[in-house]
Amino acid sequence: MKSENRHFWQLRQHFYGDAGTFDIQTNPEWLAVRRGKFTASEAADMLSSSRSKDEVLGKTAKAVCRRVLTDRFTSFERPADKDAWALKDSVARGLQLEPRARELYESQTGFEVKECGFVEHCSGWFGFSPDGIVEDENMGIEIKCPEPDNAQRLIEEVGDPDHLKQIAFAMWVDGLDCYDYVVYSPELCQGLELDDQVFIFSFSRDELQEYIDEIDKRAPILLEYVNKSVSNLKKIGKKRQFIHARSK
Repeated sequence: MKSENRHFWQLRQHFYGDAGTFDIQTNPEWLAVRRGKFTASEAADMLSSSRSKDEVLGKTAKAVCRRVLTDRFTSFERPADKDAWALKDSVARGLQLEPRARELYESQTGFEVKECGFVEHCSGWFGFSPDGIVEDENMGIEIKCPEPDNAQRLIEEVGDPDHLKQIAFAMWVDGLDCYDYVVYSPELCQGLELDDQVFIFSFSRDELQEYIDEIDKRAPILLEYVNKSVSNLKKIGKKRQFIHARSK
């Protein structure tokens, strides 16, 4: 299931218009378009494997599949789908600091960053929201604006497989050549007597190709699990209705 999203910016504009507002993640349209899709934040879970030789998907991968099935085929609303989601501390902090982080990134690198909304894989089942696109470099950026203690962890663990799988997922969806992982914590900079700055870590497609290939192999298995679950649930439901009707 190779990604075909090479014309990422034109595709994004076509589907979602000009999404150049930092509060895109509180927009009902954004929440609706990502509903029922596998997203980058769950990449590590999607790639979990079963300990059983008879199964491929691990427990967390199956849990993600169930979430996708629920969101795609039912009207059930989770707290994350409601307005209250935007009030979570980490989200509110990100919305507040991300514009400054993007500005610092442009200043430190000389790149012009374009903001965007949700990027959807050609299958319609996968997608994510990059924090910016550097079109001239065919590059995306992922911005994190954590509190100081978490910022230290992200900087120290930048090579952590879970983080790399998230970036690899982004590359698999949008077909970009590289990603800059950007961490911004103004309190940390101030406390260490550093200039207000972002910490930038660059990853190329070649560096993450192993994870990208792993995602490409796992994607159809995830879809098969969801579709089989739908079929099985319908089959069980119809059987129960038939038994109930005969018992009258």
